[in-house]
Amino acid sequence: MKTERTIKCKKLGILFTILSWLLCFGLAVAFIIAFVAMNGSGGGENSATMEEKLGTIIYGFGLSLIPMLVLAIVVKDKIRPTVWMIDIILANYLFGSWMMYIVFAIWVIDQYVIAPLGKHYRQLYTINKEIDRR
Repeated sequence: MKTERTIKCKKLGILFTILSWLLCFGLAVAFIIAFVAMNGSGGGENSATMEEKLGTIIYGFGLSLIPMLVLAIVVKDKIRPTVWMIDIILANYLFGSWMMYIVFAIWVIDQYVIAPLGKHYRQLYTINKEIDRR
């Protein structure tokens, strides 16, 4: 039978892990959706039109990232740092350098607070689950 503490640790571990992954993978999608919703007035390089920027992102930027993503997965088996770099590049390109610094701050908070909390609670869940068996 699972105790209340074990259930709480499991829920918190899942919550922090999902939050960490959403911050990492959801930012790029949110940036593109926000940029399209603002009709291309993100505040980045103002000389390019929305079609030019989105075309650059989809065709040039997207296709050139495929080898980098494959290399990141094969060599290091870590895709999160690559995705964070994509988030920072998109923030800078679409909205200007101020958003890049905000994304960098989110990355630091995720890397040093949210992800370790998720790992901590997952480990506590495993320990409590073993204790509950006895």
